[in-house]
Amino acid sequence: MLRKRPKLQHVRFVLPNSPVQPVTLNGGMPMPSWFDIRTLDDISGGEDEVGLRKSADALSALINAEEAGSQEHLDGQGVPSERVVVGGFSQMVAPYLTSHARNIPIFLGHGTADQVVKYEYGQRSAKFLRAGGENDGGAGVGCGKWRDEGGRPAGVWAESYDGMAHSACMEEIEHVAEYLEKVIPAQAS
Repeated sequence: MLRKRPKLQHVRFVLPNSPVQPVTLNGGMPMPSWFDIRTLDDISGGEDEVGLRKSADALSALINAEEAGSQEHLDGQGVPSERVVVGGFSQMVAPYLTSHARNIPIFLGHGTADQVVKYEYGQRSAKFLRAGGENDGGAGVGCGKWRDEGGRPAGVWAESYDGMAHSACMEEIEHVAEYLEKVIPAQAS
């Protein structure tokens, strides 16, 4: 879908899969997961910090391989770091954001009818990622609101999708495409 857009023909999409591992919320049964999920009701703590770090390291290794040109099909031609975008559904991006959020433009989309990750949590995440400056008492990451900084996008672009459950919709896909067109535009030859 995104690949067919004329303004994204230059984009190489790498779609990593999470490992299969036991997940507490799933009764300890193995399922695809970047880290253990212990609860969906309490976001005040109890995260799987070890799993988050391990996943962040795996994603960083993938990004480093893209930058070095050692990733499959790159034939030694690296991708500049400012042209690498990490994206994903649900928990996929959380490990990366834990250590890199301040330096990257962020898009967050969340359905108002999400039955898995409460809509309130998505709103709190966007607020936390934006906050952090002196005016916010230092609580948060400090990305700020979506803006243009000398031709480069920065900050957090957050969208809500009325009635959307824990899934995606065409309006969100369109917003993701617009985001990608802004953060990794085609380069002049």
